[in-house]
Amino acid sequence: MILALLQLVVIAACIGFLFREGMWGNFIRVANLTFSGILATNFFEPFARFLEDMIGPKLTYFYDFLGFWLLFVIFFLILHVATSASSRVKVRFNRHVDNFFAVIYSISVAVTLNSLMLFSLHLAPLGTKPFGRAAVEEGVPLGLRWGVVMQGVSVGAMSRAVGPEEENIYNGSIASFLGPGNIFERYLERAKSLESQVNSGGGFTTDSAPPR
Repeated sequence: MILALLQLVVIAACIGFLFREGMWGNFIRVANLTFSGILATNFFEPFARFLEDMIGPKLTYFYDFLGFWLLFVIFFLILHVATSASSRVKVRFNRHVDNFFAVIYSISVAVTLNSLMLFSLHLAPLGTKPFGRAAVEEGVPLGLRWGVVMQGVSVGAMSRAVGPEEENIYNGSIASFLGPGNIFERYLERAKSLESQVNSGGGFTTDSAPPR
């Protein structure tokens, strides 16, 4: 219920705040959000390992979620600055066409943000039922929509090459999605481990956790 309301709020906010940006501005925004999400999904795991090595393993359950959104914000800002600099003149269309597609692309922004949000809940230190909703219900993960997108692009031009230390993990030279053992199942195991640890009074920090 909470997740459904949150998604409706995101949709309403995007339409309300972005409608005046017009068709072209919102089209660029959808593209920037999508590419930022793809890049963040490709690199959050190695970034989480980097944070773990630099800071220590005690906060391992936090690194993936924080790393994902930190990378997303960085990539989005870079793309936003680049596209704003290269498209300084506002493209004008027929008013009715512009208004119609401004709404369509505003909704597309909201759908993209909601898809990223639901995917990131698999990485969050919220256990197996974030906001009361099962992360994986009857084999269907919350982040399925974004998972389908990533499964399509992670083996093509948007794939991430891996170093020798990761080749054994991914069984190849690229980090193809869903990855080894299915990313949703791996993070479900981590969520179960955290939930069990918290319920037994162990708190949110640990020196060991199931592999990501």
